Amino acid sequence: MSSGASPSFGDLLRQHRRAAELTQEELAARAGLSARGINDLERGARRTPRRDTVALLADALHLVGDEHAAFEAAARHRPTPDLSHPTRTHRVRSEGVADNEAPGERMDARPCLSVDHSLRIQLTSFVGRRHEMAEIGSLLASARLVTLTGAGGSGKTRLAIEAAAALRERFPGGVWMVELAALTDPHLVADTVARALEIRQDSGVLVLQALVDHLRSRRLLIVLDNCEHLILACAQLVELLLGACPHVRILATSREALRIPGEVVWLVPPLSRPVPHPLLLLQDLMRYEAVALFLERAQTVSPTFMVSGQDVQAVAELCARLDGLPLAIEMAAARVKMLTVGEIVERLDGSFRLLAAGSRTVSPRQQTLKATLDWSHNLLAPAEQALFRGLAVFAGGFTLRAAEQVAWGAHEDATQALDLLTSLAEKSLVVPGGDHTDEMRCRLLEPIRQYALHYLETSGEAIAVQERHAQFFLAFAEAAEAYLETPNQAVWLERLERDHDNLRAALRWFASRREIACGLRLASALWMFWFIRGYVPEGRERFAELLALAGDGVPAAVCASALNNAGFLGRYASDYASARPLIAESLRIRRELGDVKGTADSMANLGYVTLQLGDYTAACAAYQESLELNRTVGNGQGIADALSHLAIAAAYKNDLAHARALNEESLALWRELGDGQGVSWALHQLGNIILRQGENEAAQAIFKESLRIARSLGLRWGIAWSLEDAARLAALQGLPGRALRLAGCAASLRRRIGMPLPPRERAEFDATLVPSRHALGETASAAAWAEGEAMAVEQVVDDMLG
Repeated sequence: MSSGASPSFGDLLRQHRRAAELTQEELAARAGLSARGINDLERGARRTPRRDTVALLADALHLVGDEHAAFEAAARHRPTPDLSHPTRTHRVRSEGVADNEAPGERMDARPCLSVDHSLRIQLTSFVGRRHEMAEIGSLLASARLVTLTGAGGSGKTRLAIEAAAALRERFPGGVWMVELAALTDPHLVADTVARALEIRQDSGVLVLQALVDHLRSRRLLIVLDNCEHLILACAQLVELLLGACPHVRILATSREALRIPGEVVWLVPPLSRPVPHPLLLLQDLMRYEAVALFLERAQTVSPTFMVSGQDVQAVAELCARLDGLPLAIEMAAARVKMLTVGEIVERLDGSFRLLAAGSRTVSPRQQTLKATLDWSHNLLAPAEQALFRGLAVFAGGFTLRAAEQVAWGAHEDATQALDLLTSLAEKSLVVPGGDHTDEMRCRLLEPIRQYALHYLETSGEAIAVQERHAQFFLAFAEAAEAYLETPNQAVWLERLERDHDNLRAALRWFASRREIACGLRLASALWMFWFIRGYVPEGRERFAELLALAGDGVPAAVCASALNNAGFLGRYASDYASARPLIAESLRIRRELGDVKGTADSMANLGYVTLQLGDYTAACAAYQESLELNRTVGNGQGIADALSHLAIAAAYKNDLAHARALNEESLALWRELGDGQGVSWALHQLGNIILRQGENEAAQAIFKESLRIARSLGLRWGIAWSLEDAARLAALQGLPGRALRLAGCAASLRRRIGMPLPPRERAEFDATLVPSRHALGETASAAAWAEGEAMAVEQVVDDMLG
């Protein structure tokens, strides 16, 4: 373009987008277009956009007046090609991001590679991986051998190609690609490398000597791709070359490390993917690499494909279920021609036929996900294959102890599991699941777990492995239950959280096998965890399912415990009509059994429901009996709980002095027991009593301590109450906007955990907000409430404690 000429439509589009601080993906979502189409427009691949496209873009960029007119005029003008750069029209779209581009933008394709490089030109875009590219470049600056490892389909080869291409200027001798996937004879590895580097071998000279002679003085990078099936030959050759050729660096890809001196092993991570969540928004979804890849590939096979607000959950679920594995995501995207995203998700479980590539030109092992994983599986020894299929029973990860007892439990030598597990991890089939102070965990990426599950189900071992799994997690949950009201509760809550998917699988197994007593024991061991962590609806559903199947074979004590715990969760869902008969039946059974502690527990539970139903006298009688029974057996937890509920009853009768005394006694006992949940609850109750007595500053300090404990334990119902406490305080302080925002945030959290405020407390809380609503007016009040509902609870809590 000559100096002073009007900017092209693509240049103008880029200018307006950057001025609006939007990535191409974000503008695409706002305009209802594809990110690929916007990329094509900006780089001039499409020079005459359609009129409706221009209108959508102008609206999305909020262009008005002269800017809008100039934008439309540029769209009608077809600029003269710049013939001074003839290569510009021969560029190929290549994935990656230039250093000077804004995050989320696609760089223009690179020109054709020069003769000192053998990297393949890529015909599809390269999504994300900015951090990985930088990391590999940094590693190769100091290490002479970097090996990219990862599961089949994790994108090792493509990442190596892109990283190598970005490093070309560092290597005057070139960047050379050596592809080993099709090679089966380890004796031909050196010959394959020589051919790829275009080394002419004189007769009588051994190929290894020819390689060393050629490379000894050259500064170059070799990309050695797919080493895993020739691992020993590759390791020997690489060690020889690096020892004899001081300026050569090697970037290898393999499903396991070469394990030679000086090697830096770098595990290629899955693409970033969202956690499915009911409040996930379209603009949030677009930030994840897995989503960006899915959309790019989907729009390639179906250019009209778009994601709307109603698709957000399905896309998030798809990318999460495929664990960010690039090959699996690309294969799923190929199905959008015939299926909606929701339909693809429904067909994922165990269906490897769904995950088949559309390209006929890729190697057979890459044409389906199953073929890719077959490649890895066939390289395993029989014992490794046995452990691998046994690990498929775990959902969400496992510890070494679990792997030994469940996946390897039928074998005599349990210690062998550690060596086999280590080998599977080295072959990238098992992924370490993160560092924990108390235990190390591993997991299988979900597509790989589905693959292993297929082999488990056809092996004849599935029932035995699943039974060991269910019994292992029953024992684990019952052991954990004993710690959930002790100073160690935070540690055990986290352990239960990490294995929640395994515990869910065990519950499903017991129900499917009609092992109802075991199922009810497991549910009863989990009720406190479900309550603390806000899984009340899920817990109620599990209890209802199992109790409906319970028969004469279930021990009375097990049934009574399950009835009481189901009633407890029902009471916190404010479903008193369902909770009361469950608790009453539990109380009847426990009286017949002479279970004093259990009777006291059911009495306190029944007292709370009775109080909420308006019978103050009967409630106080139940609380008092519970207190006396607990004192008889010396149950400190029960005593503190009964005192706390007597305090609630006194506060309901507006006897604040008595309520405060009871609550302070209860709080002291909770502290003595080291039960953080009980302390947080008692502080919440005490703060509200003090607030009603007019001691605002003291109440604020108490509320803050309660919230700090709730956050440390992941006590979601406690956080909801703390948000409401802060809203009450803000209303009294004359901060109506803050009060309504906090109340809206609390309401959103309560909906998610299925624990609404009890009706009486709901009415009192609403009454405290009336002055705030009057101060702001109807419209502003609704806006403040909606703003609070959309706020991230974690951020609000951090701000409150900050």
